[in-house]
Amino acid sequence: MNYALVIYQNPDLRNVGLGKLTTIKNGGVRIIENNKLCYSRYINWEKLLLSHDALRDLIVDQDPWSCNDECRVKNESKCEYNGGILSCWNSTTCQIACPHQKYSNHTAGPGCDENGEICHPQCVGGCFRPNDPAACYSCRNVELNGTCSLSCPEGFYEQTGLRCFTKEECRNLLPVPSSTDSFQNSYWKPFRNQCIYECPDGYEEDPKDRHECIECKKKRCQKKCFGGSVESVMAALKYKNCNIIIGNLEVVIRTGKTGPVLTEAFGAIEEITGYLLVQFTQSLVSLHMFKNLSTIRGETLYQNTYALVVVENANLKQLFNIERQSLHIMHGKVSLQNNGLLCYHRVEAFLNHVNLSSEITDNDVSKYSNGDKAICHEIPLEVELVDFTSDLFVLRWTPFNTMDMDHRKFLGYQIFYKKIDDKDLDKIDKMTIDDDRSACSDTWKMQFEPVDSNTKNLGEESTIGALIFNLDSDTTYAYYVQTRTANHVGASNAISKIGFVRTLFGVPDSPRLKKAEVAGPSTINLEWDKPPNPRGVITHYMITWIRMDDSAATNIDDVCNYSPGLMSMANNNKDTCPRDQGCCKCADSAATKPETPEISELEIDEGDRKPVKKQPRTWIDKKTHIEDSNLRFNRSIEAEASIFTNKELSKLENDGMDELAMNETDTFTGIYNSSHYIVTNQSVGKINVSRLDLSITGFPHFTEYRVLIYACQDVNAKNNACSQRPARILIRTAARPENDRVDPMKVQVIDDFEFFDLKLNSRRKNKEYSERRFYWTPPTDPNGVVLGYRIKLIDLHTANMNNAIEELRKINLEDLYTKMQLTDNEFDDWLLAMGLLHGS
Repeated sequence: MNYALVIYQNPDLRNVGLGKLTTIKNGGVRIIENNKLCYSRYINWEKLLLSHDALRDLIVDQDPWSCNDECRVKNESKCEYNGGILSCWNSTTCQIACPHQKYSNHTAGPGCDENGEICHPQCVGGCFRPNDPAACYSCRNVELNGTCSLSCPEGFYEQTGLRCFTKEECRNLLPVPSSTDSFQNSYWKPFRNQCIYECPDGYEEDPKDRHECIECKKKRCQKKCFGGSVESVMAALKYKNCNIIIGNLEVVIRTGKTGPVLTEAFGAIEEITGYLLVQFTQSLVSLHMFKNLSTIRGETLYQNTYALVVVENANLKQLFNIERQSLHIMHGKVSLQNNGLLCYHRVEAFLNHVNLSSEITDNDVSKYSNGDKAICHEIPLEVELVDFTSDLFVLRWTPFNTMDMDHRKFLGYQIFYKKIDDKDLDKIDKMTIDDDRSACSDTWKMQFEPVDSNTKNLGEESTIGALIFNLDSDTTYAYYVQTRTANHVGASNAISKIGFVRTLFGVPDSPRLKKAEVAGPSTINLEWDKPPNPRGVITHYMITWIRMDDSAATNIDDVCNYSPGLMSMANNNKDTCPRDQGCCKCADSAATKPETPEISELEIDEGDRKPVKKQPRTWIDKKTHIEDSNLRFNRSIEAEASIFTNKELSKLENDGMDELAMNETDTFTGIYNSSHYIVTNQSVGKINVSRLDLSITGFPHFTEYRVLIYACQDVNAKNNACSQRPARILIRTAARPENDRVDPMKVQVIDDFEFFDLKLNSRRKNKEYSERRFYWTPPTDPNGVVLGYRIKLIDLHTANMNNAIEELRKINLEDLYTKMQLTDNEFDDWLLAMGLLHGS
């Protein structure tokens, strides 16, 4: 949780009112428990947060019934919107929109000035004058003498990635409070083109000049910090990375959770020059957070006697990890009192380790106040790992022997387990049960198995066990088992050693489709993200495609209004003939240019359209003689799916490729590493790729495909799988408009002699009943299924003459003469009248 803006528990706050806020560079937003606050829910915070990670730290909680967020501004066109609702800071001030504030890839833009003009590239968050690096509200990189710059020039020192100073200016900056000692200051130091107040690794502050860094004499610099009292977790963190504590360290954390935080804070301490005091810290289970402490010098002593004092820690069970840690107390004694769960045999082992057994009295260490509330007699418990899968493991052990005790005092078994990060796998051999533990927030999860009355008297040859489930896949877990017994005289417990298990791979989540765009009549570009939860090692992505069937279009009655997705023909939206003659006007069709389909949840989950499964029927029109090949129906999967196994084909037929066999070990054909792929089968195909993007080419034009993308794990791993559901998209390749044109040279106009006398044909006397029939050759490779043809007839007597003449000029006169079936004199007279015949 990293927040840059927090508005919390302000009972009378009515609005945020940050009308000039344009950018939040780092961190998120948390606005909660402000009962009267309005306007915060509709602010487009995503546009303000420049860090992509900050979107995870965005919490805005506003009571929707407390106010209506009504906003009235003079010019709404300059305002930002959130979900179609105006984004306002108060009733009169809106959030200013800027297209250059943040880009779609979550990179920060330079911002805009008050008129919406783009600022200089070195700006962030806007400016008061466009294209001027000296007019930025904030600099993208560094600022030098009021001007934003990419980097500091020669002779200048960069301070915290913000400003440039000369060497003298850096030295004269005001010191900052020390991170380890509130009574000390840290001074700014010009060092290696940086103006810093803490020396980098391998260097330390020069004791003669605190404005300089010098190289450490040893291989590693030891960071020295002044001691003090630690009363909270935050106070403890100031000792992070400290190696030597000068003075005394007193840990008195009365409230709050500790756990791994104290290991982070005290884990690097190697030496304490004074004494160490730990008291009244109820959450402590052990002192293992001092894992590198090797020396307590005791130059100053508690009560002039003790170098180590551990008293009144109710849940403390262990001291230092003396099996792996050598600790020396140079001067002074040890005081251990009132630690009720700290067994005395552990106290004795520690005193022997530091060679102080002979010097300690009951006044220093009491055997009656340490461990008096614990069951200190423990015996080993042998635990066996029986089985494990992707989300569970099974343990088995010999029952605890209760023959010598009251059975009612034996309560059962506690199974402790926790996840081990992969980065810590090299440390598991040094891991102990008490590492990073706290009585208030344990890092171990626990499952309790109560004792069954039927198992109380089981012999040593019998076994019992437990099943631990709801685990993460491909994850290492540590586990141990401990008995739970009511404390009584002579009570004992059993505890096992730590065991480890790594769960198997699980079925990965689906990849997330980022982009699916058409790049021409034969190419589709795809881009996707990794699955949110891989549940194993993802080595490749299986991409499949299958051509969809457009044959349903042949059953459409209203051809003009049918659109199969991306239409290949552009409609000029003109009437086919004058309306007063009863002709209609076709509806608008889609533009010729295909648009990239929007990737929506509807498309991803669409399952109504099915792949081709049957051979297309033959459709022959007696009048136009359109052959089956011109319909461009798709062939069946069975005819061209040789690359799929029978099992996969069965899936294709039953589920439309949605639930393809997830375990592809038997059919794995290798991984393709290039970003471009040329298909060898235009109907259906499959390829494995290692990339997160792929350009597939070789598809036929204006053809719809269903594309599926599966995330797949390493085929050599046990229990490997591909994602159960794919990322999917329906997408159609671009059209070739020229393929839909009918060749005018292959159009025939033939008289129909059924309606008038042959003898009158030469002079056209019976024109009222004359009729001509048109024949043409269909396009050889049209854009999809041919549903019909648009035929445009021009009445030369009533149509717009200029347009008619312009169209006629494009026709070969010899062809026009043949098609009009006029005599030579009639044809010449007509050309002359139309202005198409020049000369005589």
